[in-house]
Amino acid sequence: MLLAAEIFSLRQKRPSAVGKKAAMTIAIGMPCYRGVIVAADTQIAIDYTAQKGSKLIFFKGKSGAFAIAFASDDVNASRTLINRIQRKLEATPCADAIELESIVCSVMADWSAAYVHGIPLPSMELILSSRLINDGARLYFCQPPATFVEQYAYVGAGIGTYVTNPLNTTLFGFADCTEVQAALRRVAYLMYRAKKDTTSCGKSTYCVVVSWNCDIPSIVNHLDFEIAEKYATELDFLFHSTSSLYLGGEESALETNAQGIADMFKGCASFRTVQFHGVDGQVIKL
Repeated sequence: MLLAAEIFSLRQKRPSAVGKKAAMTIAIGMPCYRGVIVAADTQIAIDYTAQKGSKLIFFKGKSGAFAIAFASDDVNASRTLINRIQRKLEATPCADAIELESIVCSVMADWSAAYVHGIPLPSMELILSSRLINDGARLYFCQPPATFVEQYAYVGAGIGTYVTNPLNTTLFGFADCTEVQAALRRVAYLMYRAKKDTTSCGKSTYCVVVSWNCDIPSIVNHLDFEIAEKYATELDFLFHSTSSLYLGGEESALETNAQGIADMFKGCASFRTVQFHGVDGQVIKL
């Protein structure tokens, strides 16, 4: 169970250093049955030094619950923009997805317009989830000054998507009704691979779930993600073993190899049985 101080840190923590650049890392949005998962790694680069900092903001707005994760090459600029979006949504009623688009795009446009002509905007991508009153959980990909696109399946942001996008397409497809625990394991696997295969992604994974009936997104215990990402190597082992035996095995050994794969499937249970908990210690269910 997370301590109160850890919860506060997840919601409010800002690096003390005034950073210039933060590498585009990884943020993920994943629909599940009756909700949306939003997650990001916590590796940032301040003056070319890797540090830990949250890239996930969540809050209760005037008309619902919201979560925003980002990947950016300027972490402070991104937080400035997201803080403005947060303040606007906390103060302004928002009846539906059309009004939400109008509000978010207006804030992004105003923020972008403040940059002096000739100075390029920082590169950033936002993953936004909302649960408006009388509406279900929705997922959007946003990018200043005016990109706001609803997503109905997995969406990624940052350089880590060079790893996670093809993996998700190949392994998980475009299903959007996966039960929340299975979907969290998918996110954990993609996070593990992004961190394993790129140096720009790393440290802890912070994650929330925006559910169909929530007033505020639910925090997922980041220690559960550490456990899941540790055991995610089992899935790599199964993929490697299955493809090797399928492509290279002799026909005469087909049944023996198939039984071997079945035994490995049963034996590699640690990742498959990881469960994710909320801050109250209860298993997350929607």
